[in-house]
Order: sequence, then structure tokens, then C-alpha cells
Amino acid sequence: MLTHQQFLLPDAQSLNQIFPADAPFSRHSDSPHRETVTLLDTFDWRLHRKGWRLELRGKTLVLHTAKSEYRQNTTAAPPARIETLGDGIVAEKLAPVMQMRALLNMGTLTETITAHRVLDDELKTVVRLTTHHIQPTSISPQPPALNILEITPLKGYEKTAKEIARQLKTGGATTLDAPWWETVMRVCGNTPGSYSSKIDVQLSPDMPAETAVKKLLSHLFSTMTINLPYIAQDIDPEFLHDFRVSIRRTRAALTQLKDALPAAEAARFKQDFSFVGKLTNTLRDLDVHLLAEAEYRRLLPEPLRESISPLFDHLRAERAAALKETIRALNSPRVKQILSDWETFLQSPPAADTSAPLTIGALARGRIHRRYKRLVKDGNKLLKSTDEAALHRLRIDAKKLRYLLEFFSGLFPAPKINPMVKQLKRLQDNLGDFNDLSVQEDFLLDIALHHPPKKWSAETTLAIGCLVGISETKKEAEKARFAATFTAFAAPENRARFSALFAPAKEGTL
Repeated sequence: MLTHQQFLLPDAQSLNQIFPADAPFSRHSDSPHRETVTLLDTFDWRLHRKGWRLELRGKTLVLHTAKSEYRQNTTAAPPARIETLGDGIVAEKLAPVMQMRALLNMGTLTETITAHRVLDDELKTVVRLTTHHIQPTSISPQPPALNILEITPLKGYEKTAKEIARQLKTGGATTLDAPWWETVMRVCGNTPGSYSSKIDVQLSPDMPAETAVKKLLSHLFSTMTINLPYIAQDIDPEFLHDFRVSIRRTRAALTQLKDALPAAEAARFKQDFSFVGKLTNTLRDLDVHLLAEAEYRRLLPEPLRESISPLFDHLRAERAAALKETIRALNSPRVKQILSDWETFLQSPPAADTSAPLTIGALARGRIHRRYKRLVKDGNKLLKSTDEAALHRLRIDAKKLRYLLEFFSGLFPAPKINPMVKQLKRLQDNLGDFNDLSVQEDFLLDIALHHPPKKWSAETTLAIGCLVGISETKKEAEKARFAATFTAFAAPENRARFSALFAPAKEGTL
């Protein structure tokens, strides 16, 4: 059965060509309607990946999902964070998907829409047609306009729709395989789905380790350099976050995969990226606390919710200063030289070696297996006494194992490695939540006891104290949850899976 179809019309083709005088059907056209449209998505294409489309038509947000269309008036313009969109059904739907990311202009166009009804000899509507004359406007020089025709048959008249489609193809029309808005985005220089912070590097087990590791590091460097210019624009905090994650992953690779690289360069760049990462610490810490503002207010008793406002006013002022300092530091000659030298190193040919090269498959299995054994050993000690400092160290060990699994997941069968990643993620979430609460508590205590602004009221200090108490209660709950989470992660069946997939033959089981 033919349902909804779209065709790209050649410039010379008009609807008159598919409605000849002797055709058994005629056409009635409504008056055309013209609008300026801005196509919106986040930098990492969160809406596109979900199968959604968001448009700003004048002052109206229009969200198209697989099942419905939602509309909401707004005064916001891109780049726009969720809190600037105003209250309404579209903002409500977008909030859990966008989260902290901003909506960006992915293409602007003028669209002239004309609705048509195809009538039979009894003047009954049998097929609906819609023509879209689309002119991208956010790029210069302007590209040719797109002329798109949509065919929507009514029930029982699919044969007529097929005949119209046949006439279109005879006249040179082509079926539009991709949605028209994706074509517009590409014309405007934005390829839908082109950016993701996830690691996607194609490796093969028998690839020489140095070649594979440099390929992985080059991917991380690309993520780093893509996000770096946007930090100064201060569009949303995820540009800084993705930049920092790419640095952490790079440092993890330089530490855990150093056997695949020249020793001097691995040691040098590990220090260099430690330096670059530290330049962003203060700004990121402030971002994390500001992102928690709504949650902080929710946790407080109603009478104290407004009393916490001076804390966030103070944090915003601190962040403004930290942003300027971070931008200055990242644009310094030293950082530029580090990045330039790193790019040169990544592009350099592998070191000459007459011996059989270490393969990435062997290196990956060995590193993952040893890291897992160490994590199990250290975690078992904590089951007897959940020392906070040891929990923090275990969190770092778990993160190192997670990086290895992310680096090399493509080398192993997905049905086998994916359950392991999920088990590890549960443990990481537990340890990460505990760490976040510890950082939150330390920050609040420090600012209340040692750095309170002079104008803070007693109510503000009381509100901070309440948050510290809530944080401490949550920490104890996470510590209590650790035993069950870790026991599941280190269960015999999970250990056997790790051994079967990663252990060298001579080692057998853990």
C-alpha cells in the first residue's frame, strides 16, 4: 500500500505537467503561505538522534515527533537554553532530551507552502498534495531553491496516488530518500548526526598497536579541537565538558597504552595534557554547582528556597571571572604549542621496528583484564570497610576500566561486551554519585565557613547548612548501596565472562 511520499521536482517541472487535459482527475489549489523557518538542534544532535525535528516559525516553536506535532509560542532565539524557551508543551517535551545543551541554528530558510486537493470526476477529494518551495537563506551565496511535492492518498485511492507518482517520475522528479530539512541543513554546512562525544574508531585486532592507538588519539584530538573554539562563546557548558573528557581520555590512553608509543613522547604529553586539563578545573566546578541550582532549591524546605539565591548570585559572579581566565589560559602560547606538537606527533609515522609489532588486540585484552582484576581486588577490600578515600580511588580505577572498554569495544562481540559495560556503568553511577555528593558537601562547607560574602544573611547560611545535612544523608545511602552494586559487578559469572573474553590463555580464570 502506498502511503506518504516525497519527491524532489526538477526546476522545469510544474504540477500542470501531471494534470493533462484528458486526465481523469483535476486539481484545486489553496492560496500559498510563506514563512521564515529556523531549523534547531543541539550541537550533538540530540533531537535528530531521537527522530525529532524542531522548527522556529516566526515566534512559534514547532516540534515534530514520530507520533505528534506540538506548538508553543516563545520569545527565545538561538542559541537558546531550555530555561529561556518559556513554559509550554514544547519546552516540557524538550527538557529531558536537551538537558543542559542549547538549541543552535542549523539552517534558516523561507518556505512557501501550497496545499492541493486532487479531485475525481465527481469533484471528490482522493489525494492530497503539498508543495514546498524552500529557499535556504543562512548561507551566501544562496543555493538553488528546493521544490518538494508530498503525496498523501486518501483511503481507497492509492491507485490514483501511484499514477501521480508515475507521472512525476516520468517528468524527472526523484524520490526524496532523506527528509528535506536534512538537505537544507547540509546545504547550510551542518550534517545531521555529524558530531558525537562518543568514541567511534574502527580498529581491527591485528592492527599494529602504535597505529591503532594513534588513530584513537587522533579521534580524541578531533573532539578536543572541535569543542575548544566554542568554550569562549559560552553557549552551553557541554563544550567545556566534552573538551575536558577528551583530555581525560587522552591522558588515560597515554598512561594505560604507553607500551604502544615512544616512551619519551608518551611521558611528555601526559604531563602536557595534565597541565591543560587543570586550566579548566575551576570553571567546570562552578558549572557543575550552577547546573544543580534547581535541584538544590527542590531539596530545601519551602521557606528557605529563596534564601539560597545569594549563593547562586555569588557563583555566577565567580564563574564570569573564571570564564575569562580560562579563555585567556587556553589561548596562551604554551597551550597552542602543546596542541601543535601533539598534532605533529599524531601524524608522524610509526617508529621503525624489525620485530613483530604488538597488535592492538593483544594489548587491549591484557590491559582490560589486568584493570578488571585490580578493580575486583580493591573493591573486595572495601566490602569490609567503606573508607571514603578508598571509595574515591576505586571510582578512578573504575573510570580507567570504562575508558579501556570504550576505546576497544569494537574489537569484541557486542553481545558479550555490552553486558559488561552495563555492569560497570552501574558501579560507576554508584561511585560517581557518592563522589558528587562529597564534592558538593566540601564545597558548601568551605564557602559557608571560610568564604562567605559579607552581605549573606543568616537564612542563607541556614539554607546551606540544610543542603550539607541532606548531602550527608544521601552519601550514607550511597555507601550502603555500594556493597550490593559491587557484589553484582564482581559476581563469579561476571568474572568468568571477563576471563573468557580478555584473559590470555595461560591465565585461565580470575
